[in-house]
Amino acid sequence: MPKALVEIGGRPILWHVIQIYASQGLERFVLCTGYLGEMIERFVAAETWGTDVRIDCLDTGQDTPTGGRVKLAAEELGEGTFCATYADGVADIDLEALLGYHRDHGGIGTVTVVRPTLQFGVAQLNGDGSVRGFEEKPRSEHWVNGGFFCFEPRFLDYPRRGQRAGARSPRAARRRRRASCVPPPGLLGLHGHLQGRGDAQRPLGAGRGAVEGLGLVS
Repeated sequence: MPKALVEIGGRPILWHVIQIYASQGLERFVLCTGYLGEMIERFVAAETWGTDVRIDCLDTGQDTPTGGRVKLAAEELGEGTFCATYADGVADIDLEALLGYHRDHGGIGTVTVVRPTLQFGVAQLNGDGSVRGFEEKPRSEHWVNGGFFCFEPRFLDYPRRGQRAGARSPRAARRRRRASCVPPPGLLGLHGHLQGRGDAQRPLGAGRGAVEGLGLVS
């Protein structure tokens, strides 16, 4: 089964992802399919969506990395700003705030970032190796990819068909400015990715989660 069809709360993750966008006014969706893509197509065809929602499935091959899949969808994406996400994670995210921040900074793209709760307790050690304390499942000190993006059409000039998402092409690296990470209020509260499904079983809605942050790709 494709990861996108694994269920959370009785519905496939893909259904929740589409509802995140559709409930906030986005109507046009392009699903870049690969392994078992025919199962995705059958699910989309059998499901009842909103009257204004249009969903197209684009076969981008089984082994194509993420950046290459987005590149192959260029013709479908058109000439305007577009949003992108994976189909294995859900969040309470304010898309209006995300798009507003993206437009304000004027860069080529915006990526949401989060500090996840670690899966394990952390031991605090003294210099001699003795344990002075424990911290139960703290939040990571590092920012990780939150999985929700906004891009300008010129972003599509960079990925090659065989390139991973986030990998730098030489041309992109030469033109890349320093990325920044800021915490605009009321943007993102991540529910969980596939590997953390137990944390994402509570009902999902269109609420707004805790502040996390944004990374700027210029």
